[in-house]
Amino acid sequence: MRVEEAIGRFHYVADVVGSEWMQTHKNWFEGKTNPPPIWYAHLDWDLSLLAKKVPVSQLIGAYRHMLRDHVGLLDAVYEIHAAAFLADIGDNVALHVRRATDDSRNFDVQVSICGHRVNADCKTRRDRFPFNMPRTELGFEGSRATLDPHDFEIVAGRAENRPWDPTHISTPESTVVQQILLSALQQLPSDGSNLVLFGQVDGSREHLERALHGVPVLDIVRDHHNKTHTTEWRVTGTAAFRGDGAALFSGISAVLWFRIMQTGDDVLRHAYSIYVNPNATVPLHEDVRKALDAAIAQLTV
Repeated sequence: MRVEEAIGRFHYVADVVGSEWMQTHKNWFEGKTNPPPIWYAHLDWDLSLLAKKVPVSQLIGAYRHMLRDHVGLLDAVYEIHAAAFLADIGDNVALHVRRATDDSRNFDVQVSICGHRVNADCKTRRDRFPFNMPRTELGFEGSRATLDPHDFEIVAGRAENRPWDPTHISTPESTVVQQILLSALQQLPSDGSNLVLFGQVDGSREHLERALHGVPVLDIVRDHHNKTHTTEWRVTGTAAFRGDGAALFSGISAVLWFRIMQTGDDVLRHAYSIYVNPNATVPLHEDVRKALDAAIAQLTV
C-alpha cells in the first residue's frame, strides 16, 4: 500500500500524524521495517474511538510526536490502544494529565468508569531474551537469573556471582518488570484509583506474574532412612502485591496486561489479563472491574 492510499483510507491517522508530513516522509509508512498495513488500520480504529471522547486537536497534541518517531511507533500504538480501550467504556476522558498542579510529570489517561475516576499510565516491554544474547553455531545461547540477587542470597544462603560469564544475565526479568511498574507509579497521582496498563510487545506474561506475586519454588525433602521424599510448592522473592514489597506498590490499584498479536497478514488478536492489588491504598472498584472484564470478553471473542 502506498502512502497516498493510506492517507485516503486511514483518516484519523492522517489527521493526527499529518497528511502532508506523511507525503514528505514516505518511509514512515512504506519502509521495509514498518508494521504491515493492518497495524495502521488498528491504530486508525483506536484513534476513532478516542475522537468520540476528545477533540482531534488533543489527539494531535498527545500523540503526533510519538507517532512520527519511527523507532517508537509500536510503543505509541500500544499506548493509544490502551487509552482507547478505557475511553470506549468510560467518559470524561483526559489525555496526558498532570500528576499534580505543581508537578511537571503526567500520566497517560484519566477516565470515569461507572462513575469512578480511574488514572492510568501505559508502559510497554520488549523482552528479547534469548535473541539479545551472543549467537553461536547452535543459535542464540544464554541464561538468565530467576531470582533477584538479593532474594537469591536469602533463599540459597550465598550470593550468586557470575561476572566471568558473558552469556548470563544476573537480573531476572521480573525485577525489570517491577522497575517498570515503579516508573509508572511515579507518574500516577498519590491518591485515587491507579491502573497500570502493561503492554507486552515481546516476551512472556509469566514474568509480570512473578513480579507481582513472587517466584514459584519447588522444595524437595528426602527421607534417606525411609527412602521417600515429599514435595511442596511455595512462592518466594520480593513481590509487588505480597510480602515485604507490598507497601512500595500500594499506590497501584491493579495492573492490566495486554498484548496485540498478528496471526496472519490481515488479522490482529488481543489478549488481556487483570491483576488486582489486594493491598492497594485505593482498591479498584468492583463496578470498574466488571466493566473491564466485559470489555475484555468482547475484544477477545
